[in-house]
Amino acid sequence: MRKFLVILGLLLGILSLAQEKPMIVVYQMEMVELSEETVLKLGLKEGNFEKDTVEEKIFGVVYDPKLMELLLKMPLTTLKIDLGKSSRKEKKVSKPWIATVPGKEASLLVGRERLSTTAGIRNSSGIKISVMPLNIEKDGSILTKVSLTDLSGSSLLKTQVQVPLNEFVPVSIVSVENKQNTLGWTGGVEKEKRYFAFFIKASLVKELPKENVYSIGTIDELIKEFWKEEKVFKDNHLTIVVGLDMSKISTSFEFLWWLTDDWRMEITGSLNSKASFKFGMESKILGEDLRMGGFLLYGKDNEFLVALGFSDQTRVLPNVTLHAGWYPLVFDPIKWEIKNNIWRVGAQILDENIALGLNLYLSEEEMLLSAEIGVNIYKSLFLVAGLEHNLKNKYRITLGIRWQF
Repeated sequence: MRKFLVILGLLLGILSLAQEKPMIVVYQMEMVELSEETVLKLGLKEGNFEKDTVEEKIFGVVYDPKLMELLLKMPLTTLKIDLGKSSRKEKKVSKPWIATVPGKEASLLVGRERLSTTAGIRNSSGIKISVMPLNIEKDGSILTKVSLTDLSGSSLLKTQVQVPLNEFVPVSIVSVENKQNTLGWTGGVEKEKRYFAFFIKASLVKELPKENVYSIGTIDELIKEFWKEEKVFKDNHLTIVVGLDMSKISTSFEFLWWLTDDWRMEITGSLNSKASFKFGMESKILGEDLRMGGFLLYGKDNEFLVALGFSDQTRVLPNVTLHAGWYPLVFDPIKWEIKNNIWRVGAQILDENIALGLNLYLSEEEMLLSAEIGVNIYKSLFLVAGLEHNLKNKYRITLGIRWQF
């Protein structure tokens, strides 16, 4: 009888062990953007670790044991304080978390996909973070396999990290390169490389919450940090040209200034026997490229016109921009007359040192077709030359200087 009870107890013990669920490992991750001072302190801009980066990719990984030792000496709290002193106030941290069991891999995907409405091409970029607990040590730390890959499947990092309980340790530094095509005459590709310290910590739980829906951590802030909103390119400039037609020489100018990210002011004029001026103000609608505004015209026969309407611009290719303006409400405040619509359309082709432009202005009294070329001669200075043709079959050649500021 005693032998039977012993055997029964052993069987029940084995059965209970077999039914015991494995501990769940919860990993919390943190990405902290390094300030300029920290980047210099770590020597990232000195090329010391450039061999470890993945070239020609938006995402890269900088990994070196020496770097990890330096990050260990710079606790996470210190980095956060450092960020607080930085001039870049938009820097934030993100703490997404994922859960898995020993021997099972769990992944977190941070990505973005853009669809070109003109070319119908999808452009994807992102990074996948995978973790797999290999062994739970006696002190509670967890030997973890960590891998980072981009969306094409290329491996950026494969390593093993001893992750302690409830204490962040550095894994690597993730570099993110943002590229932005500018729309102005200083057009080209602006590149900005930023560095994020990737930390991880772990905790052990017996079971996850029993609610049907519960938070597993957000990656919203991480997405906002990796893909910052494109800067509003402010095409501020002053252009002065001298024009020559069949009978006379005239001088004209154009001054364009973005007062804020939304409001733009434009002043143009022609200084000859019959001076003409235009003053305009436009504002973006709901933060989009579509703008609403108007301008005041003073021209031939001392005529004043007030025009109200819309304008828009779009980039159809990396170096090709189209723009158009339609002003359906045109009013003569002196004669109290309504005039016909005013249209403006144009295109720009931009290169690093050369800009080509083609513009058409169409109103009730005038049609003006113009083409111009600008060549960068020194920093923000351009030599500009143009050809104009109007409704009266007159041609005008222009030559001048454009200052971009």
